[in-house]
Amino acid sequence: MDELSVRSPVPCGAAGARGKPETMIYVLGGTQRSLEQNFRMASALYQKGLADKIFFLSRPGITEYSRELSRNMTNDEWSIRELEKSGVSSQKTEAVAVPSHVFGTYSEAKRISRLAKARGYKRLLLISSLYHTRRVYQTFSRFLGGEVEIFVYGSNDQAGLGALLVEYAKCVGYSRVLLPLAVRFEE
Repeated sequence: MDELSVRSPVPCGAAGARGKPETMIYVLGGTQRSLEQNFRMASALYQKGLADKIFFLSRPGITEYSRELSRNMTNDEWSIRELEKSGVSSQKTEAVAVPSHVFGTYSEAKRISRLAKARGYKRLLLISSLYHTRRVYQTFSRFLGGEVEIFVYGSNDQAGLGALLVEYAKCVGYSRVLLPLAVRFEE
């Protein structure tokens, strides 16, 4: 697990200047179970005043039935509801569409890095499962190149041995193949 995780909490006093948000919180995609944990962590950081909004991956499709709506919720509606349960107003959330590709973390890093730069953020707080944090850090670092500070938070989402082995293989594939090749193709 230690080889797959990285811990980089945002330093105290790193909240943005009043009136100008400098920090972006982004929750990476995952299973519904892992997202519940990730949204709680993002909400706790939001409640500390580290950012004025929480961004999350927009996911197509529907999820569980809602009695209030008398229908199944979309995945984005479900995400907003989960954040609201943790004290984040729906007006303080934003779903971000990311083109769907085989390399999901890579696609998210590319899209979110561009968004963070375009909106003038100075730091990016990334929330994912703990065992996914090393690959998240490596991939986002590739796109941000020091222009935006990166802080990665891993939630308490639990993973079995199979998931850890798959993540280890992905981590090796990203660091030794995908990210080095991406540098060559983008130059």
